[in-house]
Amino acid sequence: MIRHNRLLVAFHVVSDALLGVSAFVIAYAIRFYAGLIPITRGLPPFQQYVNIVPFVAVLVPLGFHLQGLYRLRRGRSRVDDFFAVFVGTILAVVFGIVPLEAQACGRPVVALGRGGALETVVPGETGLLVNEPGPEAFADAIAIALDRTFDSRAIRRHAERFSRERFGDEMEALVRQYSEAAAR
Repeated sequence: MIRHNRLLVAFHVVSDALLGVSAFVIAYAIRFYAGLIPITRGLPPFQQYVNIVPFVAVLVPLGFHLQGLYRLRRGRSRVDDFFAVFVGTILAVVFGIVPLEAQACGRPVVALGRGGALETVVPGETGLLVNEPGPEAFADAIAIALDRTFDSRAIRRHAERFSRERFGDEMEALVRQYSEAAAR
């Protein structure tokens, strides 16, 4: 019985890793090729995403393990909660969600001009993008941002372009469009 449980857990870990990687690749395709989110700064190199795939393959089962999904009678500790938040934070940064959270509050963003920030930050309107990942570059950009006046309502409207409701509506329309085309 113990061996059976270990094999089952191993199966779940491997399948969760594969599903996590699949979801990651599908998210890339939906984000950059489905047309749901307007691409304003060009496509990021796919190789950058491929380089992150092993990390995602480890991160997804680790997150599930920390949530107690692989053990039936496991209590949660503060360490588990910390790592669950940590994993969620990493995924939010990778997909450019953090700048949108600040913008949804009407606050301008200073972010590194790579990854998801290229799609979610409009330089000069919703924040500033930094070209180099160094403390001096960020300090300069923060000083510039503090001297500027940003329109918090315009920033919030920009963030609403990425809302769950809009995403849901556009995803539903896309599914409807493809299912109608398939029915013909």
